[in-house]
Amino acid sequence: MKFAKKFKFAISIVRYSKLRSWLTIIGIVIGVASVLVIVSIGEGLEKSLNKQFSGIGADIVTISPGFKRSSSNLGDVENQNLIADLDRKDVIALKAITDVEYVDTNILGSVNAYYQGSAGEVIIKGVAQSVWPKLTQEKVEKGRLLDSADQNVILLGNNIANDFFKNKVSINKPVVLNGKSYRVVGILKKGGMHDDQIIIPLSSAYQLMDYKKKDVYDMITLRIKDGKDIDKAVEKIQQRLDIIRHVTEDERDYSVLSTKQLMDQIKDVSKSVTMFLGAIAAVALVVGSVGIANTMFTSVLEKIKDIGVMKAIGATNLEILEIFLFNSAIIGLVGGFFGVCLGLLISKAIPFILPRASDGSLVSTSISLNLILGILLFSILIGMVSGAIPAFNASRLKPVDSLRY
Repeated sequence: MKFAKKFKFAISIVRYSKLRSWLTIIGIVIGVASVLVIVSIGEGLEKSLNKQFSGIGADIVTISPGFKRSSSNLGDVENQNLIADLDRKDVIALKAITDVEYVDTNILGSVNAYYQGSAGEVIIKGVAQSVWPKLTQEKVEKGRLLDSADQNVILLGNNIANDFFKNKVSINKPVVLNGKSYRVVGILKKGGMHDDQIIIPLSSAYQLMDYKKKDVYDMITLRIKDGKDIDKAVEKIQQRLDIIRHVTEDERDYSVLSTKQLMDQIKDVSKSVTMFLGAIAAVALVVGSVGIANTMFTSVLEKIKDIGVMKAIGATNLEILEIFLFNSAIIGLVGGFFGVCLGLLISKAIPFILPRASDGSLVSTSISLNLILGILLFSILIGMVSGAIPAFNASRLKPVDSLRY
């Protein structure tokens, strides 16, 4: 029996029981659409994170005081927070590491800000203004970045400049922080890491927040040189700090985190969540596969006499098996096709349904051609696997018994 003839017979089985076939197909459509939508959200989230962190740079490493660990060796308290200041000697030690290109020292705090009749509390970040412009990926929307000679000037995050006060803040306008006036030299582009912060030279930040110790930092930010291995550079940083701070690996009183490590952690969490939700959505596919098996068993019962006729005129067991496998594959393919179409429509609509991201951008979804082809092939496979047992039973029927049925 030719392939075209077997395929035509399989199509006729689907057409013979239209309602039953379409009810089965709907189950596949729901399952495929659910899986496609969830995976597209996961891939879109991963792309958004990659885009966001590309603005920070994977070569950035931050060091902060404090290290949290389980206290099995440190007493009966469940967790211990070991905190010690970061100071000048740490900076000198870090600058001596050959893998490190720039070292920026930061302090963080909150101040009262006043501008043209409106006031509020804002977060400020003190930076070494001679280093920070070389290390940051932030871009200015208006004005300029800080210069090494700057004093009593500030950079505003986009949200602070445009939304925090009643009136939008312009370049060269004075903003009062804790009773002292500072001139605005730049406004950062939206979507950066400092949208809700004010950037200020480190010396001015010490005065503004009345720090008693001038060489103590809340954070040290490093940039690793191009071409250097980030993970190896982090190991060198930890080894150097362990020596200078007279601690062992188990006694560390500081934390080191690279943007690369943070990206890897977030990607792992994102993939785990996507897989978990995808597995839940796949339950609908399992239900659909049960529907295919049920439809196939019924189709075999309805076509027993036809099977007997085909076998009587020379059809082999394999050919009968192929006909019913084609039948189940067609159901899987049609369900997969309409499921992909429905999934694409929902995925395109999701960015306009879900709340916008913090920077005002739409939540993105991403669907690749490989994903579509993979889901279509999987739905065909689901159909064939579900129909395998009914098809096998059909192929084993005896011609005489079938003709008498």
